[in-house]
Amino acid sequence: MKKLIYPSIFLMGVLLFALSSCDFQNDKYDSMMKYFEAQQQHNFGKMDSAIILYTEALALDSTNSMIHYDRGRAYYDLDQLDMALADYGLAIKLDSLNADFYHARAVIYRLQELWDEALLDVRQAIVLKPDQPFLYELLGDIHLAQGDMMGAILDYEHFLELSPNNPDFNAKLSDVYYKIDNTEKALAYIDNAILLNDKKSEYYYSKAMVLSKMDKDKEAVVACNLAMELDPTKRDYYYLRGVLQLNIGEEQGACDDLKKAADAGDEDALRLLEKYCPVM
Repeated sequence: MKKLIYPSIFLMGVLLFALSSCDFQNDKYDSMMKYFEAQQQHNFGKMDSAIILYTEALALDSTNSMIHYDRGRAYYDLDQLDMALADYGLAIKLDSLNADFYHARAVIYRLQELWDEALLDVRQAIVLKPDQPFLYELLGDIHLAQGDMMGAILDYEHFLELSPNNPDFNAKLSDVYYKIDNTEKALAYIDNAILLNDKKSEYYYSKAMVLSKMDKDKEAVVACNLAMELDPTKRDYYYLRGVLQLNIGEEQGACDDLKKAADAGDEDALRLLEKYCPVM
């Protein structure tokens, strides 16, 4: 009879293992179903519902790095940055080779001005995905925020090597070169931006600023006119054109523009208006 005991115990063990394995597989399946529901709610902008469903999915399977990552994104969308950071950290622990996880965490570190942490994460993301332009964008933005102009230039230029037809990054490079007084390169990059997209008023405004710094005020007025044709609502444009017209002796036009800028709340325009256009 004793010989019958051992096979029975063995069979019970096999059965229990099979049942537990079945439960494990069911949990995985149910977790994925909850995850898909959560993604739907997330896509519809229902962040609170999405977080509840993500959390239920994780209760069934806490080892899925993507669920942690997506719940972190939902927390980020709700400006709950510490909760988002916690989820991104868990996602990285579960999968240390996913560049998106490091990028997401670097974005929050940048918002919190934790520059060292942000740089470490974005650089790790670049190691994992060196061909992604948006990673160089973030790296450049961090360097720019730190006052590292040359670092930002190198990063933005690397971005353009990967995505040469992006007008915004031509404009970004123009702005950085403008800040370091390299007006020739600033002008070249803003001209590239306009060539790629001639419907953005900000590009013409930037060109006017560059031309003004180069003491080419008449050309700058032309660029400002083009900016205002595309968007006649921005007081900065009126202020700049007013200043440019003062520089070239067109006082009546200058006073008209400065008044519009002052009426829109520009205090600098008001001071110039009082000084140069006292009758208005």
